[in-house]
Amino acid sequence: MVSMMSGLFRYVCLITFAVGTCFLCAQESETRTSARQLAELLVTKESLSRFLDSLTSVIPEMPIPNTPGKADRHQLAAAVKEFGKQHLEKTQVHVLQKALQQTLNAEFSEAELQTLVTFYRTELGQKWLKTQPALTASVAKSVAMQISNAIIDEQAKRTLEALRETLDDASLEQLNKAIAADAVSVNWLCQHWYELNQSDPDVTYYNSVNRQLDGTCFYSGITIEKSEKLYTRYSGNSRWTLMGRVILETIVGDEPMTSVYIIDHIAEDRMVSRLISEDTPSTEWETLTETTLRINVPPVPDGYTIEDETQDSEGR
Repeated sequence: MVSMMSGLFRYVCLITFAVGTCFLCAQESETRTSARQLAELLVTKESLSRFLDSLTSVIPEMPIPNTPGKADRHQLAAAVKEFGKQHLEKTQVHVLQKALQQTLNAEFSEAELQTLVTFYRTELGQKWLKTQPALTASVAKSVAMQISNAIIDEQAKRTLEALRETLDDASLEQLNKAIAADAVSVNWLCQHWYELNQSDPDVTYYNSVNRQLDGTCFYSGITIEKSEKLYTRYSGNSRWTLMGRVILETIVGDEPMTSVYIIDHIAEDRMVSRLISEDTPSTEWETLTETTLRINVPPVPDGYTIEDETQDSEGR
């Protein structure tokens, strides 16, 4: 756990550094009064504490490697906050002030520094100093999301290319036609869909799928396995990409997995798609139907064992 927290803390620090913190960019230069005053205004124990609070508040929503569950990210946030507080002693603040002071001297003239000191002593300047930590943390979250999404999208495309190599000519032709077709309505796609899947006589799936316009998706459901007498609750996050009438859906987690679907029919209240399987003729691809009509999930049958595979114990 310690090594994991250490690695994840470095990841958060990397994202924070990527949005422009200048504390570690110090250069040797002559010390001037205005630079010292500005550094003391910008870097205080209170401002660092506010930034730490803002950063830890967004960690549970950030796509951090090896922490797919929100409960894990809350634990990480608590560890980061405690670690940060231990290092916010006066001597540490002074070191950061000195580093920033040297950077300010290297980047700004004395007249510019005096103008900045004057501004930050105004009511508006003080308001900016109080809100800037939250803004920086928000940008850090956005950067992390964009990096994560780009990685997931690239992996989905690689999965699609690998799938092409396994298909027979007829199946490949269907896939290519679906990709080249006019895209379906995204507004229809991004609804709250429900699916009752009984393709396997021994297993029944009750799924809830909620896709968002930004490419994110939250899914949850119940699986009832008759032979094993298992009642499994599950939930998680995925990312979807639309290519014509083809959906690439990648589960977000320790080992992301991408599924490829061809949409055969979509309307405001019903969508029919086929799950493309490797080395399987298109005539045998599994057909899935989603509707906007809520499905009734049965209670736990007598004698069944309950398993919980939800990523977010708090629910969403």
